[in-house]
Amino acid sequence: MHEGVGLAVVMVVQCLPWNSVYCTEGYTVVVMVERVEEEEEEEEEEEEEEEEEEEEEEEEEEEEEEEEEEEEEEEEEEEEEEQEEEEEEEEALRCQPPSMCVLN
Repeated sequence: MHEGVGLAVVMVVQCLPWNSVYCTEGYTVVVMVERVEEEEEEEEEEEEEEEEEEEEEEEEEEEEEEEEEEEEEEEEEEEEEEQEEEEEEEEALRCQPPSMCVLN
Protein backbone atom coordinates (compact mmCIF):
# COMPACT_ATOMS: atom_id res chain seq x y z
CA MET A 1 0.00 0.00 0.00
CA HIS A 2 1.14 3.55 -0.63
CA GLU A 3 1.86 5.76 2.39
CA GLY A 4 -0.79 8.28 1.34
CA VAL A 5 -3.39 5.57 1.05
CA GLY A 6 -2.53 4.31 4.55
CA LEU A 7 -2.91 7.81 6.01
CA ALA A 8 -6.21 8.25 4.21
CA VAL A 9 -7.51 5.06 5.77
CA VAL A 10 -6.53 6.28 9.25
CA MET A 11 -8.34 9.58 8.62
CA VAL A 12 -11.42 7.74 7.50
CA VAL A 13 -11.44 5.40 10.48
CA GLN A 14 -11.30 8.39 12.81
CA CYS A 15 -13.90 10.25 10.81
CA LEU A 16 -16.63 7.68 10.18
CA PRO A 17 -18.14 7.46 13.70
CA TRP A 18 -18.77 11.23 13.79
CA ASN A 19 -20.68 11.22 10.51
CA SER A 20 -20.53 15.02 10.40
CA VAL A 21 -20.20 17.55 7.60
CA TYR A 22 -16.48 17.78 8.33
CA CYS A 23 -16.13 14.18 7.27
CA THR A 24 -17.02 14.78 3.63
CA GLU A 25 -13.32 15.01 2.83
CA GLY A 26 -12.83 11.76 4.66
CA TYR A 27 -15.55 10.11 2.64
CA THR A 28 -14.06 11.44 -0.55
CA VAL A 29 -10.77 9.94 0.54
CA VAL A 30 -12.54 6.66 1.29
CA VAL A 31 -13.88 6.57 -2.23
CA MET A 32 -10.43 7.38 -3.57
CA VAL A 33 -8.81 4.73 -1.39
CA GLU A 34 -11.33 2.11 -2.49
CA ARG A 35 -10.81 3.06 -6.10
CA VAL A 36 -7.05 2.86 -5.73
CA GLU A 37 -7.35 -0.56 -4.10
CA GLU A 38 -9.84 -1.72 -6.73
CA GLU A 39 -7.59 -0.47 -9.52
CA GLU A 40 -4.61 -2.25 -7.97
CA GLU A 41 -6.66 -5.44 -7.63
CA GLU A 42 -7.90 -5.13 -11.21
CA GLU A 43 -4.34 -4.55 -12.44
CA GLU A 44 -3.12 -7.57 -10.48
CA GLU A 45 -5.99 -9.70 -11.82
CA GLU A 46 -5.29 -8.53 -15.37
CA GLU A 47 -1.58 -9.31 -14.96
CA GLU A 48 -2.41 -12.76 -13.57
CA GLU A 49 -4.83 -13.41 -16.44
CA GLU A 50 -2.21 -12.29 -18.96
CA GLU A 51 0.40 -14.56 -17.35
CA GLU A 52 -2.04 -17.49 -17.38
CA GLU A 53 -2.88 -16.82 -21.04
CA GLU A 54 0.83 -16.66 -21.90
CA GLU A 55 1.45 -19.93 -20.05
CA GLU A 56 -1.48 -21.58 -21.85
CA GLU A 57 -0.19 -20.32 -25.20
CA GLU A 58 3.29 -21.67 -24.41
CA GLU A 59 1.81 -25.03 -23.39
CA GLU A 60 -0.26 -25.15 -26.59
CA GLU A 61 2.83 -24.32 -28.66
CA GLU A 62 4.81 -27.05 -26.91
CA GLU A 63 1.99 -29.55 -27.48
CA GLU A 64 1.80 -28.56 -31.15
CA GLU A 65 5.57 -28.98 -31.50
CA GLU A 66 5.40 -32.40 -29.83
CA GLU A 67 2.53 -33.43 -32.11
CA GLU A 68 4.47 -32.25 -35.16
CA GLU A 69 7.54 -34.20 -34.02
CA GLU A 70 5.41 -37.31 -33.46
CA GLU A 71 3.82 -36.90 -36.89
CA GLU A 72 7.25 -36.52 -38.48
CA GLU A 73 8.49 -39.64 -36.68
CA GLU A 74 5.40 -41.57 -37.79
CA GLU A 75 5.89 -40.39 -41.37
CA GLU A 76 9.55 -41.45 -41.27
CA GLU A 77 8.57 -44.87 -39.88
CA GLU A 78 5.91 -45.26 -42.58
CA GLU A 79 8.43 -44.29 -45.26
CA GLU A 80 10.93 -46.82 -43.90
CA GLU A 81 8.25 -49.53 -43.84
CA GLU A 82 7.21 -48.67 -47.40
CA GLN A 83 10.85 -48.84 -48.53
CA GLU A 84 11.29 -52.21 -46.84
CA GLU A 85 8.09 -53.50 -48.48
CA GLU A 86 9.24 -52.21 -51.87
CA GLU A 87 12.64 -53.86 -51.42
CA GLU A 88 10.97 -57.14 -50.44
CA GLU A 89 8.68 -56.93 -53.47
CA GLU A 90 11.64 -56.19 -55.75
CA GLU A 91 13.54 -59.11 -54.27
CA ALA A 92 10.52 -61.36 -54.69
CA LEU A 93 10.26 -60.31 -58.33
CA ARG A 94 13.96 -60.99 -58.88
CA CYS A 95 13.70 -64.39 -57.23
CA GLN A 96 11.57 -66.29 -59.71
CA PRO A 97 10.99 -69.17 -59.15
CA PRO A 98 10.77 -68.85 -55.33
CA SER A 99 12.82 -71.99 -54.77
CA MET A 100 15.88 -70.05 -55.99
CA CYS A 101 15.56 -67.50 -53.15
CA VAL A 102 17.11 -67.94 -49.75
CA LEU A 103 15.36 -66.13 -46.92
CA ASN A 104 17.60 -63.84 -44.94
